[in-house]
Amino acid sequence: MRLFKIFAISIVLVMLQSCTTYETEVMWVSGAKTTCDAGAGKMQCLKVYKGEDINNPKWENFYAGIEGFEFEEGFLKKIEVKYKPIEDAPADASSIKYIFVKELEKREDFKSMIEGDWIGSRIKNNPIHRGYKLPQIQIESNEMLVSGMGGCNNYNGEIKNLTNTNIEFGNIVSTKMACINRNVEREYFETLNTVNTYKIEENTLSFFNAEGKEVMYYVKKTTPSK
Repeated sequence: MRLFKIFAISIVLVMLQSCTTYETEVMWVSGAKTTCDAGAGKMQCLKVYKGEDINNPKWENFYAGIEGFEFEEGFLKKIEVKYKPIEDAPADASSIKYIFVKELEKREDFKSMIEGDWIGSRIKNNPIHRGYKLPQIQIESNEMLVSGMGGCNNYNGEIKNLTNTNIEFGNIVSTKMACINRNVEREYFETLNTVNTYKIEENTLSFFNAEGKEVMYYVKKTTPSK
């Protein structure tokens, strides 16, 4: 009987210890996932920010899953989680277990959706000649900067205005190399100055002028798997 009591008390102590080993923290989860390294290959990771200034976040790739958390593309979420170390975790797995506790805030996350590298596919509904280098644009939404390659010359500039539907670029400056596809590049830069609104659908980005006509069409640049 005494042995049974000792065994029962030990079980209770272990259960109590397991219940009290969790700690809690608050984090923001981006509305767009990112491609990150996963051992020998690639995987889609959450991006999280654990600071207070969400208007100027420093996103980090989050390799561990969050049990019970529902990711929604296009929505920024502030959540509370609890976590604890995992004993004897596999070498290729997270050493910390995260569990979703509650959602504290939710808002549209247009900045994360438009952030990144995009490859041009057509200008004013005309496909870009495959014999030319395709123009590219890199949008840094938090810094309100834009850069890229117009087909030959590199360029950079500022984003004057960015909302969930509107985007306007400031002065765009570029290098001055002589280019075979100069006519395409000239049209590309001229068209950038007319951009007024945008739309994102899956992995594509469309720019429209003030009249609502599509003037640019891009495809999201992806990192090839190893």
